[in-house]
Order: sequence, then structure tokens, then C-alpha cells
Amino acid sequence: MPTVLIVEDEPLVMETVSAALRLKGYNVMEVVTAAGAVEFARGQARGVDILVADVLLPLQSGVQAAVEIWQTWPEIAILFISGTPLEGWQSRDLQSLQVLPRRTWDFLQKPFRASTLEHCVRELLERSAERRPEGRLRGGSPDPTA
Repeated sequence: MPTVLIVEDEPLVMETVSAALRLKGYNVMEVVTAAGAVEFARGQARGVDILVADVLLPLQSGVQAAVEIWQTWPEIAILFISGTPLEGWQSRDLQSLQVLPRRTWDFLQKPFRASTLEHCVRELLERSAERRPEGRLRGGSPDPTA
């Protein structure tokens, strides 16, 4: 099963996102800081299939963490989540976002439905699998429900 790393500092959002993805069979790992996400991802021998990152985090943004993780694992898929629309992000985050190839990431504005989250994750994983030479995720089939 694909591995999802969630970085979210709001406990209720973390619990909701984790539960929704676990119910669909994903291997979910949770961290509450951007630095924790970077450290976790760099410590994985096989990497992480998808990062679900809150944009607004204390000390370092989810966008900055995603760029650092992507530099180590360029096949990673990234789903940014935030209550702030893309146009309202801080300029440094918008600039950091320019480093990431557009097909590697997507954005989901809070609040969202579990079905919308699952659809975005599945779509990003499919795109990620297309970028890999073997056409597969590290954790197995590109369709986690298969």
C-alpha cells in the first residue's frame, strides 16, 4: 500500500485526514511540524509516496518542507491543504511553490469532504506513478483500492 505522510498541526484535522486515508487502505504516518516531516522523509530508505501538508505551520511552512522533501524524493506526490486560498498564501510560499513541477502537487482548501481528499490523493498518486520508470508506486499498485 502507498505510504502517506501527513504534516498537520491541528489535532482534529490530523485525526480526520488520517482516518479517511486509513479507511481506504493507505499506510499513514503523522507528524506535526514541517521539520519533523523533512526528518521523517529523509530517514526513509524507500521514500514516501505522498505528502499531505498543511500550508500554515509554526516555524516553517508546509510548502518549504515539501520542497526540501521533493529535493530528496523527486517522485513524491504532494497535496497541500489550507483554510487560506492559494491567492492568500505568503509570497515566500508562492515563490517556493515555483520550484516544484506542477504535476507533482495539488491544493485542497479546507474544509473538504473525505471523498474529495481521497480523490485528490488517488489522482496525485496516479500522476506520480506515470513519472516513475517502472510505472508503479514504491508501495505497490497505483490504485490503493485494488
